[in-house]
Amino acid sequence: MKAGVGLAWADLKFLRRWTPLSQVTTDAVSLGDDLFKVGRGKFLICVPYNRDLEEQGGNRFVTTLVWAGTDGAARRAVLMQIEADQSSKERPPADLLPPGQPVTYGEIVRELKGHAGEYEETASYRIGSDGAFVHRHITTAAFSFHFRKREHDDSEPCYAIEYRLPDK
Repeated sequence: MKAGVGLAWADLKFLRRWTPLSQVTTDAVSLGDDLFKVGRGKFLICVPYNRDLEEQGGNRFVTTLVWAGTDGAARRAVLMQIEADQSSKERPPADLLPPGQPVTYGEIVRELKGHAGEYEETASYRIGSDGAFVHRHITTAAFSFHFRKREHDDSEPCYAIEYRLPDK
């Protein structure tokens, strides 16, 4: 895998945590801090250290895949930059959805209660700066589904999904 445009979600999900970004693509664009864009709606969280927490000559290492409909939505979900958020009608890729392909808050919770086991419903705020609400999220062992509204709304679609890559 080297060209960012042709990276399919199914291929990206086969990556292992701590893969050097340079082995995935040479076309990644930094959107700030650890967030890199690798295709339309496709982002990677890449940290500057390997699994042993050692820096290796400026290399970045992939830990998480992110889907978001826009660059701004990805920046909100990962970097807490709510001012950069841009809405989109893009549908999440089927490869990142639970069985049955639920998209809304209510659908995802019902699917997880019925089949996927444990999950948490939480919210994030920018505590270190202004205390602003960022998003609510539903989190499983591998996934986090992000929602913009502070108040509960079963019909709200997720605006971003994070998939934490497996170690092995």
